[in-house]
Amino acid sequence: MMTDACRHFPAHDLGYTTSAMQEDEICSIIRSKLVDGELPHEKCQMTWFGPGTGQTCVACTAPIAPSDVECECEHPDRGVLRFHRQCFAMWDEMREVRA
Repeated sequence: MMTDACRHFPAHDLGYTTSAMQEDEICSIIRSKLVDGELPHEKCQMTWFGPGTGQTCVACTAPIAPSDVECECEHPDRGVLRFHRQCFAMWDEMREVRA
């Protein structure tokens, strides 16, 4: 079940503050974007982690604040994708799961 993938990455363990409701919403958004093709199923070639730069997260569409950890993901077909660390972890877990 796809939502179970999100349970492996509680927000408080990843330096990203959300409520359980927000986590479920983010999981649902990521699932929808995977199904609709807005997020890729293929993994990134390279990833970097660092402080947020204010860019928009491709998964949840919220800005990645300097206090958040940003994941910059170099995708072979889609260029650079930017995620919150938690959103990246959820996407990375869910991207291979096909419903």
